[in-house]
Amino acid sequence: MLTEIGSYEAKTKLAELLRGVSSGRQYVITLRGRAIAELVPPRGARGHDRQQAAEDMRRFMFEGSHGRTAPVRTQASRLGGRELLGEGSA
Repeated sequence: MLTEIGSYEAKTKLAELLRGVSSGRQYVITLRGRAIAELVPPRGARGHDRQQAAEDMRRFMFEGSHGRTAPVRTQASRLGGRELLGEGSA
């Protein structure tokens, strides 16, 4: 979502705006109520952020609460009262 900010305020709060951009925020800079520029992260950085977010999500899904890797249940079946994990069905 783009946040609208006047050019004078953008000039006086540039450092704060740059911190916001580094955390993923986007701004539209206006002059007399007209949009004149957008302050957004560079394209490469946004792609990297998405890739990092996906990697973080995968890690979160497969790690236990104590940082240990949890078993992945790809397919489970019961044979002789035992459950087989991570193996294809027999």
